[in-house]
Amino acid sequence: MPNELMYLDHNATTLVAPEVREVMLLFLGEAGFNPSSPYRPAQRVRAAVDRAREDVAAMLRCEPEEITFTSCATESCNLAILGTARSARAGSHFVTATTEHHAVLNAMRAVRASGHDVTVLPADRQGRIDVGEFRDALRPGTVMAAVMMVNNETGVIQDVSAMGRICRERGVLFLCDATAAIGKMPVHPHDIPCDFLALSGHKFYAPKGIGALFVRRGVKANPIMFGGEQEEGLRPGTENVAGIVGLGVASRRAVKFVESGGPESLRRIRDRIESAVRARLSGAEIIAAGAPRVCNTSSIRMNGLRNDELVVSLDADGICVSTGSACATGASLPSHVIRAMGYADDEAREVIRVSLGGENTEADADRFVGALVRSAERLKGMASAR
Repeated sequence: MPNELMYLDHNATTLVAPEVREVMLLFLGEAGFNPSSPYRPAQRVRAAVDRAREDVAAMLRCEPEEITFTSCATESCNLAILGTARSARAGSHFVTATTEHHAVLNAMRAVRASGHDVTVLPADRQGRIDVGEFRDALRPGTVMAAVMMVNNETGVIQDVSAMGRICRERGVLFLCDATAAIGKMPVHPHDIPCDFLALSGHKFYAPKGIGALFVRRGVKANPIMFGGEQEEGLRPGTENVAGIVGLGVASRRAVKFVESGGPESLRRIRDRIESAVRARLSGAEIIAAGAPRVCNTSSIRMNGLRNDELVVSLDADGICVSTGSACATGASLPSHVIRAMGYADDEAREVIRVSLGGENTEADADRFVGALVRSAERLKGMASAR
């Protein structure tokens, strides 16, 4: 039987926190009214939605009116990008980067197919986007740039503040995907500055199926779906009330975790893992070790070992890690992020991702490294016996 489950894949999803689940249950039961209905029980539900909007806004240090509820960060990114493209002059120019999530990259492909021009900036070996190249990519006719704050696979932190300031000076809309940053570091869109910011609740202990899009006051956002007047008409459809109130509670939880030193605790555990991996596994490489990285994420390349086989072996020991983005699981291609950093396909297939959460401990770090060493020895032995 496998050991007690140890979850080290928090960038794929987090489990719903008990306090989040508790408040959600009320709105899945006797308080399950439509917040658009006129009678008093429904208006109490409307008040709960409004409170949740205030909680998300407080986490981001913005105004509640700047928050639009969506189903996830993928929808939020699509809403910002495709909505901007709908109203842009034909042949307008957009800028993004090779290491973005597919929510951005595939939306940009749709933008290009609709007749606009798209520049996709390269990353260096550490996964960084050069700010000078970003500046040079902007030109007359550029209407939007999109760069993520934290990469979900490598943890690399981009200099979005510098990029946001450049965009503001040039009159270019700036979209920041902050999905992998929320709950691990302060995220304040007005300080970046950005015009749009996307997030997903299930990355910081809210349920799946709820997200938000920050839209800076004064920015004209355009819907990509049409129906009723919910969310000021920008995102029509009856609200996911249980998800929204859960997102509000999770936002308060995330603020408390960041302000109480939670990220530093995660950083110590991550550094303990990486130090032990370097010491005990010859040829192992920490991806983007020379770049600024978020506290909870480590991508480890195990030279000569396939990542899918390592993940299966670790799973047998009760340890959950991934080969990269959960959205790409099952795809035959290696990680587009690792390849964009200059790694060959075979090298990219040797990378596993470890992503920590608030419940992980230093004992977990030690157990993981021990299991990784055993898995590496076992897989090497199997390979030599073939």
